[in-house]
Amino acid sequence: DGVTQGQIQDLIAEVNESEILPYIPRAHVAYLFKRLDEDESGTIDAEEFLSVCAKLRFSYVRVRTESGCQRRYPELWERYRGEKWKSWALDHSSWTGLPTIVHTVLLLNSVC
Repeated sequence: DGVTQGQIQDLIAEVNESEILPYIPRAHVAYLFKRLDEDESGTIDAEEFLSVCAKLRFSYVRVRTESGCQRRYPELWERYRGEKWKSWALDHSSWTGLPTIVHTVLLLNSVC
C-alpha cells in the first residue's frame, strides 16, 4: 500500500491552511508527486515518503513570479499594462546605463 496523488493533494490542501508552513500551489502537486514516487509505482510508500521528507524539510521554497504590484493591485496592473513594463525592465539589452536603471526603479516604485 501507499499514498496516492489524490491523497497527497488533500494533504497539501490542509498544509496550505497553515500560516507557518510555505504555501505549495495546487499546480505543483503533480510535480511533487512524481518526485516523491521514485519507483514510479503510482503510489508513495513509507520509505519514499520519509526519504524525500528528509530532503525537503528545509529546502522547499516557493519563488514568486508575479510582482508585488501585480498581487496587490491586479486592476492597476492590467490597466497600465504591467506585463509590458515588467518585460521592458527585465530586458537588459534595452538598458543604457545607470540613468535607465534609476528611472525604472522609480517608475516601478511609483506604480507599486
